[in-house]
Amino acid sequence: FNVDEIVVFSSDGASPAAPQRTDGSVFMARLLQYLECPQYLRKAIFPMHPDLRCVGLLAPLDAANHPRATEQCAYREGLISEKGGSKDGRSGAIVGLPKEVSVDRR
Repeated sequence: FNVDEIVVFSSDGASPAAPQRTDGSVFMARLLQYLECPQYLRKAIFPMHPDLRCVGLLAPLDAANHPRATEQCAYREGLISEKGGSKDGRSGAIVGLPKEVSVDRR
């Protein structure tokens, strides 16, 4: 589909949401942010939230920035893990491979 940007906004004529429910535009933005994030980073980036309780029913995106563990690529999005540090100036990074990757802290 080649979508570069999605803008989510509330219309003035929308009915107010119930106090216990999230505003529709906030809910949609949260879902889109979750789906845009590579699957291997979602658990670390997104805390448990009632809006995300049924995200397992959504179809995953096959986006270019969501490489599979078996795909060769020049770079991957990742997070530095707290447990992977060492004294030689290197840290462990979660990049969607079976094992953490060692990266230089400098």
